[in-house]
Amino acid sequence: MKAALAFLLLSLVAAGPAASQCMGNASATQRGVLKAQKPVLLLAQSVGPAVVATEMDLSDLLMQRVREAARLGLFSREINKTRTKIKEIAREPVSLSLPPAIKEKTHRVPMMSEENLKELSPELREHLLRESRHYVFFDASREEEAAWAATLASENPSAPVRLIATRGDRIAFEKRHGLALFADQGGVYVRRFAIDALPSVVTLTAREALVTTYPIGGAL
Repeated sequence: MKAALAFLLLSLVAAGPAASQCMGNASATQRGVLKAQKPVLLLAQSVGPAVVATEMDLSDLLMQRVREAARLGLFSREINKTRTKIKEIAREPVSLSLPPAIKEKTHRVPMMSEENLKELSPELREHLLRESRHYVFFDASREEEAAWAATLASENPSAPVRLIATRGDRIAFEKRHGLALFADQGGVYVRRFAIDALPSVVTLTAREALVTTYPIGGAL
C-alpha cells in the first residue's frame, strides 16, 4: 500500500510542469478567442432603389370618407331621427295600456317582513314605520283620469302625492296642470304593486302597500 501511494505521488509531481503548461496554453487560447474583433459590415450598399409609399394611411382615409358623408348631408337624416326620438321619449317615456277601473277595489302587497325590520337599527326601523308615501297611477292620455289625478294631488298640499303616468304626454300635462309628472318606465311599479286598472292610489308603508283602484267619479 505504501508503495502504491508513493507511486501516485511521484506521478502527480512528474505531471506538474506539463499540466501547468497545458493550463497556460488553454488560457492563451481563451484570450485569443475573447479578443475584441472589428465589426463586420454585412451590407455595404443599397440592394435596390428606394420607393416612396403613395398609399394613404387608413385613419386618413376613414376621416376623408366621414368628411365626404357630412358634406353630402348623409348624417343629417340620422341626426334628425335621433333628435325626434329623444323628444318623443321625453314627452311620453312609457306606454302601458291598462283599462279604466270599473269598480272600486283594494288589495295589499307585502313589503318588509317583521324579520327584515328586526334586522334594522332601532332608529331606522322607527323612522320607516312612521313613514308613508302616496302615489297615483293614471293614464295621462285619458283626460278624465288626468284631471282627476291633478285634483287629487292639489287637494292636500301638506300630504304630497306623487303622480305617475303609465301613458300620455308628460310635458303637456305639466304645462296644463302645473304639477310634476313621473313615468313608470318599463312598468316596474305597476308590476310590483299588481295594478291592473287605472286610476289607482298606492299608500306605501314599510310593512305593506295598500293599492286601491277607483272608477272615475269615485270619492276617496
